[in-house]
Amino acid sequence: MKNPRLIKIEDNKHVEVGDPYILRFNGKYYLYCSTCDLLEGIRCFVSDDLVDFKYYGVVAESPILKQAYAPEVIYYNGKFIMATSPGGNGHYFLESDSPLGPFRFISDNLFNMIDGSFVIDKYNKLHFIRADHNGIAYLDYSNDGLINRKDILPQIGNAWTEGPSITYYNGYYYATYCGNDVLSSSYRVFVAASKSIDKDYVVNDEPLLLSTKPGFSGLGHNSVVIGPSLDEYYVSYHKLDWVNEHSTTRYLCIDRLYFNKLECSCNVSDFDICNPKMPDYACDFSLTKEEVIYDKLLCKGVCREIFSAEFNFSGDTTVILGYVDDLNYYGFNFKDNNLNVYQFKDGKKIDILSRCIYFDFSYLHSVRFINDVKLEILIDNVPILKCMKVNKGRCGYIYKEDGLYYTAYTNSCYCNSLKDVPFVIPGKIYSNYSKMGVIKNNADFYSLSLSKNKYVSYSVCCKEAKIYKVFARMKNKDVVIRLSSKADSVICNIRKNECEYEYGYRYLGDIFLDTSDELKVEVIDGKFEYVYLSIIENNDLICFNKEQLNKNGYIFGDYHNLLELKFRVSKKNIENLFGLIINASCYSSWHSNKDLSYMGYFVGFDNNLLVIDFCRYNRTRIYDKPYKLLPSKVYKLKVLVVDNMIYVYINNRLEIKTCLKYDHGYGYCGVYKCKHSKVSLLDYKEGDQDEI
Repeated sequence: MKNPRLIKIEDNKHVEVGDPYILRFNGKYYLYCSTCDLLEGIRCFVSDDLVDFKYYGVVAESPILKQAYAPEVIYYNGKFIMATSPGGNGHYFLESDSPLGPFRFISDNLFNMIDGSFVIDKYNKLHFIRADHNGIAYLDYSNDGLINRKDILPQIGNAWTEGPSITYYNGYYYATYCGNDVLSSSYRVFVAASKSIDKDYVVNDEPLLLSTKPGFSGLGHNSVVIGPSLDEYYVSYHKLDWVNEHSTTRYLCIDRLYFNKLECSCNVSDFDICNPKMPDYACDFSLTKEEVIYDKLLCKGVCREIFSAEFNFSGDTTVILGYVDDLNYYGFNFKDNNLNVYQFKDGKKIDILSRCIYFDFSYLHSVRFINDVKLEILIDNVPILKCMKVNKGRCGYIYKEDGLYYTAYTNSCYCNSLKDVPFVIPGKIYSNYSKMGVIKNNADFYSLSLSKNKYVSYSVCCKEAKIYKVFARMKNKDVVIRLSSKADSVICNIRKNECEYEYGYRYLGDIFLDTSDELKVEVIDGKFEYVYLSIIENNDLICFNKEQLNKNGYIFGDYHNLLELKFRVSKKNIENLFGLIINASCYSSWHSNKDLSYMGYFVGFDNNLLVIDFCRYNRTRIYDKPYKLLPSKVYKLKVLVVDNMIYVYINNRLEIKTCLKYDHGYGYCGVYKCKHSKVSLLDYKEGDQDEI
């Protein structure tokens, strides 16, 4: 598959796809997107594999649905409920008996901002999440109003925030949301994680989706869906192109997601990557009954000890797992609002548990089983319980005439199958997706520890064959590492430094990677414990015209780890903001960005404070100290960056020494001066220096 996707409607015409939402139901994928321009109605596209989408037609028609933004659909108790924001002015709810419509209105305009999404909790209670000026709100759903509001996520950069969604995976809820302006090259998606569906979300430091490259920028408004194999997760989003000075078009993109407990990442691609995996077995039991043994309806093949399986059914139904013969298997009976689990062992029935599950099985539901150390059970993507793992064997049902639908399984779980899928480069590679090694389970993340002579390797795919820089979020220890690819090898000598964090972001080395390659990390001496590798491009971090940037208060140069700025303040002014730019990438001049419009660091003066700020189109303070600048006096600001340590000097006196905690170890350097600053920049120098 390749991004961006060209989605076509009747007469083979390409259609703009903005704000894409993909619903998975009964083994198929239904794509809904914003209605563009002044058209009316909501269109739907259908796919079996997340690759080829075929146009179905209009599924909701009404003059109200002109410019119907961000339609999202959820299946809930036998109905398909849609939310949309025509013109971005409030919300309407619609309902249908089919994902293909026709959808009919069940509410008037509920107003209250833009973009809404649905989520079901473990009590089978439906909730609505929406964007507003406080960030993301979580409310109880009803079609005549929304109550019991909770604010669960902040704004993006103190600016416009939209496009929320919540996805569950392996013990964590992942909330995604986007901003700050759909027309900006730095339109972006953030992700936050929590163990609770409605509170305690921790926002990841790095955006989930961000690119300001010409031709591949304006990434945003996503949805998350499980892949056909049941063991991959995908994020769908749009990218924006300017057709001319006054008009734009948006295209569908789909990429894989990776998880490491509180963290989630996506390596975006705009080139050919491998297609989503299909399940090891799939069948629609409403069309065929497969193999019947006595009173058992069994799927072909065998589920191994680790598997993911999905069963779609309604009515009083017993799912079979771990079937060896008629005397040895596990039964999971779903009836009304109850689940009863039992095991036949050598012909003897053993009752295991009985539980109220709040889901009424007189309606069709999707039940997913994930068998690993324990067996996790989800209903309609909602985690219900974990119990004992089951043994390998066949799966299926106690025979019944009707009420059985799409059924599938894959002999893998919790994204283990991704260890064999090439990682898109540039991007992040989490340690828990390695093929070898022992994963350590820390409180907030997994890490991999490699001792002397041990190695790990990753398959990677790149758009261009060239030299890439390799960083690692790693434990602060002395270690010697060899990085190697098919055509290159480099020795990396990492020394413990003064960083106060247990894990720091460190540069390993440069290596040449082909478009299809294998990256190997081998420990020569010491111990290498890391959370992830981060592989970035050696150039093209920012694309800009330097003369234009000067007008906006920026001067960018190449990468250097030693910078000097000589300046003089002409008079006292409370709006002074000027200094040095460090490791900058993803510059965007769009007006909705705040006072520093890039990803990276700023070291300089904020009024009478000497500061170090982390910048992601706004500023997060890392360090500050009072420093009074005297008018007419000449000062020299010098900054030295050594790995993740930073040293700040004024007139050759060390004023600040601290560590940089964020993932920005390489980028462009330069100078920034707020237009209100009463300061004269006398001299700016770049230079490399390896030691203090």
